[in-house]
Amino acid sequence: MPKEQLGHIPEDQEDCIWWKSAPPGPEAVPLEEDIECDVAIVGGGYTGLSTAIELARKGIDCVVLEARFIGFGASGRNAGHCTPTFHLTSPDKLRQRLGREKADQLTRLQVSGADRVFSLIEKYQISCEAKRNGYLRIAHGPHRLDELRQKKSLYEGFGLEGELLDAKSAQDLSGSPRAYGGWLLKQGGHLNPTAYARGLARAAIQEGARLYQETPLLELNRTGKSWELRTPQGRVRANQALLATGAYAVGPASALLKGATHPVPIMGFASEPLPSELRQSILPDDQTLVDTHKDPILYKWTDDHRLVTTVYPAGRVGREPEPTARWLEARTKWMFPQIETVTFRHPWSGRLDVQPLTLPQVHNLEEGLWACVGFSGRGVPTASAAGVELARLLEGASSDEIALPVRQGVNKISGRLASLHPVVMTWNRTKDWLADRLHGGEAFR
Repeated sequence: MPKEQLGHIPEDQEDCIWWKSAPPGPEAVPLEEDIECDVAIVGGGYTGLSTAIELARKGIDCVVLEARFIGFGASGRNAGHCTPTFHLTSPDKLRQRLGREKADQLTRLQVSGADRVFSLIEKYQISCEAKRNGYLRIAHGPHRLDELRQKKSLYEGFGLEGELLDAKSAQDLSGSPRAYGGWLLKQGGHLNPTAYARGLARAAIQEGARLYQETPLLELNRTGKSWELRTPQGRVRANQALLATGAYAVGPASALLKGATHPVPIMGFASEPLPSELRQSILPDDQTLVDTHKDPILYKWTDDHRLVTTVYPAGRVGREPEPTARWLEARTKWMFPQIETVTFRHPWSGRLDVQPLTLPQVHNLEEGLWACVGFSGRGVPTASAAGVELARLLEGASSDEIALPVRQGVNKISGRLASLHPVVMTWNRTKDWLADRLHGGEAFR
């Protein structure tokens, strides 16, 4: 894969803490022969692997082709939070766009996502630092408290248990004096995303799927009633094919999906290990912490006492590792004044496959050729749950029967609209700044 496809840190400079700390993945060699199967899946991330698990479990012969290694793409580069909520949309907005029935199907899929993740972890005994202690969203100003009350009420209506916190409780639970209140969503959690991806790969193999790494797709052609996928050293003939590449599509998958989404860069960092006593005051109950900015601050602990966070680009921050690390250190000490010294030394970068709906969409590209992309940063719970629906579709369920929206072909306007993401982020930051000035919100500048 060309370096320009990787993100915005050169591959040889990436230092992803997840890749280092995750248990080894399963043995999977490149494809070096011609094989046949019922379903060929391109992409060894959460979407492809969760689909493969479901198909193989039902006795359907499936093959997974991964261009690099398990966890190389977004499934191994994300922040590791597992939050079964919407971020940039809501059930009401979805009803306006998709109609009530499909919107409610999709909402039920979304809110069940964390259940799906942790049930897979338990069933297949996946070692991935999994914690289900909740998702903590803190109000960074008094003007954000109504937003949290509304979210609590909304998600309780879909069966997710939540608790509103006053300022003191939110400060105690987060460890930050910047909290004016909070909302604890108890079904949320976090994990090591690379370890989870590798565990899904083992589970897929255990169920009977065949998995090949270092096997990029070079050609994809219709031959009679089958699809032929050519790789550097082999071929796969399949009755159906699923492109599950996210923002890391290459070759024919990239060409077929051009315009469906827009790749948005994001940079991740892990701190050096912090003193164990800080675990008693900063997120002592080990939740994922997010604030209410439109460009949110996110923190979670690793098992070896590192804080992990992510950054969207804004000037040099989020684009160049050194100035970003220094900015993160200052921001973290502002967020948690009890930290005297913190050093971020482990940068990595990635891409989100963003589209305006901000939730995944299935594309029926041709007869027997499907794609599912556009997770827009909600990959851990959503992609894990989506695999169940994609397996149903590949088994023969109709588009109306599955929870995911399905469209014929690719709407290239989606990618064009999503390409406005930097403009939207700038506008959201400006709105946050104005609201904070007017209402007394806490913001690091």
